[in-house]
Amino acid sequence: MYNRSGTGSSTSSPMIINCVFRENSANSGGGIFNTSGTGNASTSPTLIGCAFEGNSAKFAGGGIRNSSSTGGAVTSPILIECTFEGNSAASGAGMYNSASTGEAVTAPKLLLCRFTGNQADGSGGAIFSSASTGEALVNPMVIGCVLSGNSAASGGGTYNTSSTGSAVTSIELVNSTLAQNSASSASAIFIRNGISSSSADLSVLNSVIWNNPAGNGPQIIISGGNVDVFVAFSDVEGGMAGPGNIDADPLFVDADGLDDIPGTEDDNLRLSPGSPTIDAADNTAVPDGVVTDLDGNPRFVDDPDTPDTGNPDGINPAVDMGAYEFGGPGCPDEDGDGRVTICHIPPGNPDNAHTITVSVNALPAHLAHGDHCGACEEDDGLLMGGSNVIPEPCPTALGDSGDIGAEDLAQLLGSWGPCSGCPADFNADGVVGAFDLAVLLGAWGPCP
Repeated sequence: MYNRSGTGSSTSSPMIINCVFRENSANSGGGIFNTSGTGNASTSPTLIGCAFEGNSAKFAGGGIRNSSSTGGAVTSPILIECTFEGNSAASGAGMYNSASTGEAVTAPKLLLCRFTGNQADGSGGAIFSSASTGEALVNPMVIGCVLSGNSAASGGGTYNTSSTGSAVTSIELVNSTLAQNSASSASAIFIRNGISSSSADLSVLNSVIWNNPAGNGPQIIISGGNVDVFVAFSDVEGGMAGPGNIDADPLFVDADGLDDIPGTEDDNLRLSPGSPTIDAADNTAVPDGVVTDLDGNPRFVDDPDTPDTGNPDGINPAVDMGAYEFGGPGCPDEDGDGRVTICHIPPGNPDNAHTITVSVNALPAHLAHGDHCGACEEDDGLLMGGSNVIPEPCPTALGDSGDIGAEDLAQLLGSWGPCSGCPADFNADGVVGAFDLAVLLGAWGPCP
């Protein structure tokens, strides 16, 4: 798929949901090539629940290539719950991000994605990012993701470089897990700056970087001057300076799975009881609206058997390091119809608690905001439960179709960000974000 905005103020912003890109090939962008040309051209596709499997590129981006050329061109794809498995390329086997010159910007955002078993002949087994010259900026943000079993000659997990001029490459990793990636050098992360006027930045927050075997040197390599690195509340094998960091076995359940092969579907990077990463991260580093982990379970779940060593926010217990939260609660789907009964407590209006049924997909977001399993207790003489269980209405029906579908999703994404009073702000917190998206996707289809 080739997705391009050319010049001027042209835009290209397709929405792609639950699609599979398998065994495609190209010189660049084996699955998808997103690019913006010049001027104020903007390319901002949204991909939800898509899979990139076994695609290849001769040069760059086996799964996806994102690029912006010059001027004020911007390429800023959003990927939510997407997977990249078994893709290959010379560089950036999973994803390749580049900005060439001028004030071009390439800024992909990845939320709850998996990169497993991708292989680059050169650099960037999972993700490659490069800003070339001028004031070009490449700024990938990776939130709640797993990078596992990827390989390259350099930068098995990610490779990040700035070349010349005032170019900047800045990568952010939040609540992500990098494990069992391999490379001859920098098996987990390589960050490099070419000359002193350009810069390269690395931010690692609430993440786990463990057991990434390198042929030469450490799993993280920092090269060149003017490189700004900040690592906090993360578990890094070999240790890294920074507040809240630890160097201790995270006790993955089974990192390479039953087949003993890293980067395959049965890898289990969830946390075992007693992991030092439980309740050990920083709540203030979790982006607004992120309330679930990679499994869809609630974030901010306290483990009473683990001492709290993280930084809670005064509202929720300390979040865990990495992509998975330990011990997220669930509610039984007793009749197997995909719906469960919960007590819904409207934010800011606890006196209006009432019993509803919700889809199992929407459950994590509800639990993360204070709802609980089962019918509500008796309140002021009114028992809300049993035959009085109220089927969840369709508050997520933003369009006129009466069902929850693409029209509603488009309206929600169009309101993304601070938006007080917006219909898509389902939890009334003044922000349309990941929580609201999870509720909408959980209610997808015909209204009950």
